[in-house]
Amino acid sequence: MFKKFGILLVALAVIILAGSAYAFASAVTVTDQLSVGSGQSVVNGYTVSDIVYVLDANKVNVTEINFNITGTTEADVVQIQTATDGDWKTDCTVGAAVLTVQAITCAYGTPIALSSVTALNVFASGGN
Repeated sequence: MFKKFGILLVALAVIILAGSAYAFASAVTVTDQLSVGSGQSVVNGYTVSDIVYVLDANKVNVTEINFNITGTTEADVVQIQTATDGDWKTDCTVGAAVLTVQAITCAYGTPIALSSVTALNVFASGGN
């Protein structure tokens, strides 16, 4: 009799655990309004165009990097990286969207050496 009770107790515990896992999983929702893009090839979410490197008078340092970003969702945050393993510049200015295009300005208070710019990786996030 105790053996049947033990089996019943284990079966009941399995049913309770399965039900709570289902309840937790069904409570997780992901919105389709969030756009994020990162990479060195075509990435869904945003397109970067019209990249301009603004140089100092000596043409050896970059004072700002400007570009346009186009996406189905307006970008709230844009960051850039100018070297593959370099730091991310997190204080870029994101302009208001005109149609679906936003002007981005990443200004450097202390210019960076043009020779150190070996990549342009762009991180964009919107829909927050």
